[in-house]
Amino acid sequence: MPKIGFAPNAKTYGEVIAAKNLRDRALAWLGDFLDKHLRGDGPLFPKDAPLHQGNCGVVAMCMLLDRPYSEVAPILGRGRSGGWTGSTYIHQYQPCAEELGFAVSPSRSYRGTVGKLAAESGGTGERIFCTIHGHAMVIWDGLIFDQSFPAGGTPQERPELASKTVDFILRRN
Repeated sequence: MPKIGFAPNAKTYGEVIAAKNLRDRALAWLGDFLDKHLRGDGPLFPKDAPLHQGNCGVVAMCMLLDRPYSEVAPILGRGRSGGWTGSTYIHQYQPCAEELGFAVSPSRSYRGTVGKLAAESGGTGERIFCTIHGHAMVIWDGLIFDQSFPAGGTPQERPELASKTVDFILRRN
């Protein structure tokens, strides 16, 4: 049975790391350990998420809620065709979070850029799910996290996102 939200022959982050040599696996483990223990409450990239496909909304929801891809993708993919690989819509995010047991507050009234939202998040410890036209990400402590930058990047490191206007925000209550 095919996995929900996976393109054919998709590899997960965990599978890619497991296929590496012992040194690289040890470095990945050390990086994961340091992320978990030094970052505190920061978002972590879901190890079971497929790489290199259009599933930013699913990955961002996983990072917002600390849930594996295998729990989030079936909810966001419900009612989609068998070849669904992760494309999502704004109206899906709040019901998904609530189905997984999280109280959230959606907003379409934020007026600012991703860079401004990242600056406002610095030092708050709050994870903020946000979308721009065609892309979803998580903002935390001044950093931008998404499927192509899972370790987080500053607005200066991500200028292609920092200047974009935020369409939608979802905050955990």
